[in-house]
Amino acid sequence: MIDQVRRFNRAVTQRAGALDDAFLARGRPLGQARVLWEIGPDGRDVRDLRARLDLDSGYLSRLLRALERDGLVTVEANEADGRIRTARLTVAGEAERAELDRLSDGVAASLLGPLSERQRGRLLTAMAEVERLLDASAIVTSVRDPWDPDARRCLRAYVDELAGRFDGGFDPARSISAADHEMTPPAGLFLVATLHGELTEAEGDFLATVDRQVHLVAISRSQQASVASVNWRRVVYNAVDPAEYQPICRHEEKEDYVVQLARISPTKGQRLAIELARRLGVRLVLAGKVDADATTYFEEEVKPHLGDSVTWLENVVGVEKARLLARAKAMVFPIQWEEPFGLAMVESMVSGTPVLAMARGAASELVEPGITGWLAQDLDGLVEAYGRLGEIDLERCVKRAAERFGPGQMADGYQSVYERAIQESYHK
Repeated sequence: MIDQVRRFNRAVTQRAGALDDAFLARGRPLGQARVLWEIGPDGRDVRDLRARLDLDSGYLSRLLRALERDGLVTVEANEADGRIRTARLTVAGEAERAELDRLSDGVAASLLGPLSERQRGRLLTAMAEVERLLDASAIVTSVRDPWDPDARRCLRAYVDELAGRFDGGFDPARSISAADHEMTPPAGLFLVATLHGELTEAEGDFLATVDRQVHLVAISRSQQASVASVNWRRVVYNAVDPAEYQPICRHEEKEDYVVQLARISPTKGQRLAIELARRLGVRLVLAGKVDADATTYFEEEVKPHLGDSVTWLENVVGVEKARLLARAKAMVFPIQWEEPFGLAMVESMVSGTPVLAMARGAASELVEPGITGWLAQDLDGLVEAYGRLGEIDLERCVKRAAERFGPGQMADGYQSVYERAIQESYHK
């Protein structure tokens, strides 16, 4: 089975021309050609490019610089917000993109040309099925501690869903017991299925076909914008229960370390967090499990730096996690993709610990500069932001986070969606 997957990968990369130094005989590798395509005629923010292509920021910068040297692309700072950079095609870049488009159509035609009409249909159907299955393969099912934030959020969402389906609501106490000890080995397990990553075009197309039958709710404006063709009914932020945390609201009572609470993955930027801590001369605590596909990243980019100045905790939950967050000077969040939410940032805020985050994805919505943290465009910006932690009123940070991301606002948001769905059903 493994051999067959690898054989398929080799066939696809060869037929697509991914192995050629000069993709489509245009004198540049596939990576540069793909970036040209994604920038498009209207331009695209650099952070959106990183998310769309799932590229390391350093590698994308090298690709853009090469295209700039060739006179095909310009990269400019946004006039309204200097932290945002936008890549645009030059006249020569537009011509090159059009030529790549023409040649790519030719490659696609060469794949279909030798086949009969029936074979073409089978190939296109198979391609669509492969795309769907690859999305499905990205779903990770794992055993979680019942107190894990993802587990608590899933359980709350399940109860809320049931409550919305019954006229008299739903009382968990009158249902089958699901106490924490019953979902902890050896008595039982709490399984959580997770799909990490941005919504793909295929998933967006699927959602667009059902958005009139179901009321789709986005967890951030960033997620909503990522699939603009979908008729989202509302944005409702995820929630945490502030009562589960132990905020420390005096800067002088904080301990001399920063923390990053996130699964170990290149998209989360642990390597950047390590570099940030080194430049600041402060201790870093990394807390999070290693993604199954990130073991090489951990072994090569994280593990060699572990020691007195960098600590790794694989599984931190409950009271231990609450203390870790509350005692830290700051939560560092150097994400390298357009994360649709980021519950760890909210957990940090309600713990009285400001967040220093890259201005990507939903971070720009969740973090209010000067109130619950600071946003930055790059590592230098995060270094500068660390020096401004003292400007933040930690009590205000906790209060503001509880107001925006408490259970009440989440319940009210979904209740309004349910009420609207019921009202609309009466008029059908």
